[in-house]
Amino acid sequence: MYNYASFMMIFIVTNCFLGPMLFYKYDKIISANIYVRLIHGVGCIDYLIPVLNKYPITILDFEDTPMPEEVSLIFDRSIAYFTWDCIALIIANEDEKYLFIAHHILSLLGIFFAWYYGINWYLICVGLFVGEITNPLTQISTFYALIDRKDLLIEKIYFYSMLIVRGFILPIFTLLYMFEVYTHYDKILHQSSIYQLSLIVNYCIMILITHSSVLWIHKKYLLIYNIDDKKMS
Repeated sequence: MYNYASFMMIFIVTNCFLGPMLFYKYDKIISANIYVRLIHGVGCIDYLIPVLNKYPITILDFEDTPMPEEVSLIFDRSIAYFTWDCIALIIANEDEKYLFIAHHILSLLGIFFAWYYGINWYLICVGLFVGEITNPLTQISTFYALIDRKDLLIEKIYFYSMLIVRGFILPIFTLLYMFEVYTHYDKILHQSSIYQLSLIVNYCIMILITHSSVLWIHKKYLLIYNIDDKKMS
């Protein structure tokens, strides 16, 4: 089982390293959180790419396909990260932290069904990959904002990557998921209540992330291109 103290140790070591660097005037706790999130995101992408390439694409699995050991490791690692980041958000003075905590709790619930019951583990792998593929750019952008620096090129790359992943790929994937549920509705009715609950949780996660992503994309677009939202209304 993945060491659930690993991300906490990364945070502590990073925070201790940044502590003496007093000539940098920024929040050391938030910067340590950013580094932990970067480590998780990059690691998650690295672990998921071989899994997604190795196993057949499956949105809904009714055959109780055994979950591979490497997938169990990814879920262990992700559960450890989301659990720690909830604690990190509580102790840090970050914007919209309660929204992120709610997102983490919902994500933990979605991962739990796949990790513990082995339900639709490939679907959760795809969801994690879509969620984490833009994570490195998110952390770079967040760190630049923390130290009060602006890099328009990085912000534009970040914006367009989010536009492609969260503005197009995620909504299309959500529609495919809904189509699969509609197509196999009769089969779903004969599945366990846990299976059905997992489908509802996954749907809620997709809708909430899609909705918040669209709002973020709109806000970021106005910010990058210096458009006054009030003048448009």
